[in-house]
Amino acid sequence: KQATLNELFEKFINIKSRGIAPKTIRGYNSLYNTHLRKPLGKKNITDFNPANINSFVDGLISSGYSNSQINRNIKLLRTVFKQAQRLQLIASNPAEFVETMKSKKKDKKRSLEVDEIKRFVKAIKKDKYYALWFLALNSGMRIGELSALKWSDLNFETDELTVNKSYD
Repeated sequence: KQATLNELFEKFINIKSRGIAPKTIRGYNSLYNTHLRKPLGKKNITDFNPANINSFVDGLISSGYSNSQINRNIKLLRTVFKQAQRLQLIASNPAEFVETMKSKKKDKKRSLEVDEIKRFVKAIKKDKYYALWFLALNSGMRIGELSALKWSDLNFETDELTVNKSYD
């Protein structure tokens, strides 16, 4: 009996969870359960080919999913089928030649101008989170990194701040 995509995905997760962060595993599970499990999960892995994967992608397009969301699905399928190749369950990867969607250009991010920074600092001067805002402005840290900071991350002797975790 050939493995289904659901069975292959479980093997993939078991193998991948040995060496990658739990957050990444949760992301894989979420994406798979949301988009791939129901329409494709019971299909035998040897029944997949670029044409039927492209049909699946066409369904995502007609459902209005963003190009980046569609590309995440294609990438996950490629990665899962690559694992099947490593396990010698299939000879070739049916998702390898499925074209990804062209990325839509995002609005360019811009930094605050000096006068904007001055107005912001003036406005938050009395805020109880002033130090956090000041750190955010001057460090380039992300919100998740700022949120995960603890006093133990700050070394007063060397004036160093260690950033080694982040919250979603």
